[in-house]
Amino acid sequence: MFAFAIHDRRQGRVLLARDRFGEKPLYYAETASGLLFASEIKALLESPGLRRRPDEVALQQYLTFQYCLDDRTLFEGVKKLRPASYLLLDDAGRTLDAGEYWTLRFEEDHSRDARYWADELRFVLEDSVRIRLRSDVPVGTYVSGGLDSSTIACTAAKLTGKGLPA
Repeated sequence: MFAFAIHDRRQGRVLLARDRFGEKPLYYAETASGLLFASEIKALLESPGLRRRPDEVALQQYLTFQYCLDDRTLFEGVKKLRPASYLLLDDAGRTLDAGEYWTLRFEEDHSRDARYWADELRFVLEDSVRIRLRSDVPVGTYVSGGLDSSTIACTAAKLTGKGLPA
């Protein structure tokens, strides 16, 4: 996961980029004094050049979907860089280029039945857990009760033959 900014002094440009799945946030705002960016909105709100006003459309989206769509945030004038995206600006903060550098693609393969794909998923999951169980000391896990952590814990119990505690 990453979010970064690179300033090229010679070219007079700034490149902002965010990881492919959007794990690390990157927020930005254009103000009269230039471009502001940070990994948390509260850092941007400390700037006197940024008004603290709600984005009413984003608020409606959040109340409906529990998420703000596209590049919106709950604050007017503050945007989030979308996952797998970049923003290229000049030193004055004007956008030169923006876009996505990666797109998730699903290639459909209908030549195999569902049992094949279920077995393939099981193999990949077990292999992944097996690799992470390699240790010179006892291994434990935290379980949130969600589907992902429960699946990992059950797979680890199956692979070690130790079962799950009652």
